[in-house]
Amino acid sequence: MASIVDFLKATFTVDVVTDPALLDTSLQDRFTAGAVIFPALPGLELTVPSPTAEGKTVSIALGDWAQVTPDYRSAVIAAFNKLAATLVNPANPPASPPPSDCPPATPSSTPESLTQVVFEDSFALIARQLLQAAIDAYASYPYVLRQNDSIQSIVDFAHIDGKHNPDFTPADLVNANSALALAAGNVLQLAGLGYTVQSGDTLNAIAARYSAPSNSTAAYATAPDALIVLDANARATALLQPGVTITVGAASTTTEPGSSFASVADALGIPLATLAADKNLWAMNTLLLPGATLAIPSIAYTTAKSPLDTLELIFNAFGLTTEAFVGVAQNLTVTGLFAFDASRATLVHLSNLDDLTGEQLAQAVAA
Repeated sequence: MASIVDFLKATFTVDVVTDPALLDTSLQDRFTAGAVIFPALPGLELTVPSPTAEGKTVSIALGDWAQVTPDYRSAVIAAFNKLAATLVNPANPPASPPPSDCPPATPSSTPESLTQVVFEDSFALIARQLLQAAIDAYASYPYVLRQNDSIQSIVDFAHIDGKHNPDFTPADLVNANSALALAAGNVLQLAGLGYTVQSGDTLNAIAARYSAPSNSTAAYATAPDALIVLDANARATALLQPGVTITVGAASTTTEPGSSFASVADALGIPLATLAADKNLWAMNTLLLPGATLAIPSIAYTTAKSPLDTLELIFNAFGLTTEAFVGVAQNLTVTGLFAFDASRATLVHLSNLDDLTGEQLAQAVAA
């Protein structure tokens, strides 16, 4: 008991509050979130109004106020064990409640302070819960978000000095937190996108699909000419339908199997950029071969203000993979990526860490 009290003296501040209404809002929020109130210390002495003598006070030493024997404690444990067995087997309850096995306190056993018993047991229970929280941190570490955090800064936290948790990657971080709200106004690079052409598609329609709607608070745009000059599309030989006549100025050519935008420009005797600027080409609904894959230029995506974006929403909207997203170095260093609220802790979950410092474990338990 003495070692527990010494530990508490060195580590904790004890606040004695007699009226719950006097608790400030932050403490009430902590209790609502699952914080625990320690039981009264055995050494605490209370001075209270006398119940029998008006104007007088009496002192109550909690350590001596009520006492129990070791036999009584053992009987209480046995009684609770029986209750637990009954709850586990509700289909087979006893016919009637068994008689209590709790004997009255007798001089046959050395009595103990009830306050001390409750305190020690409560401390052990709380310590066990804290230990379990520390163990759980290895499976899913509750990192408390800081205002200017980036994906890279959080990964660096997990790696500590670069020698710990080497298997934890930016992709692990993104996959575990893809539903976390993103701060508005950050620019993300969406690369490696592709679109499967549908019958009747035009370059105009595809470009519009990869541009922000007028009512969106996110910002991004794709131009039809950018689809043509992108090298992956310009030289693609399975993107254009054969038999399509293309006219630019006074020159005309008809596509053949294996034609590409680059070969069409050569046949017309014009630069590829001139072909790409032709608005009539953008509107042709027989130009592109259904089923072909059209590469989409990298998109600079500015995250939305309302409602806030998440990586999950962005990935689903653009068919983007986690690997493609974290493969762009710029995305890893966007500071303030996740929405930060100074009034409450936002937790970012780091999965399957195998090496944490004592300080990190303490932070996980506190979170």
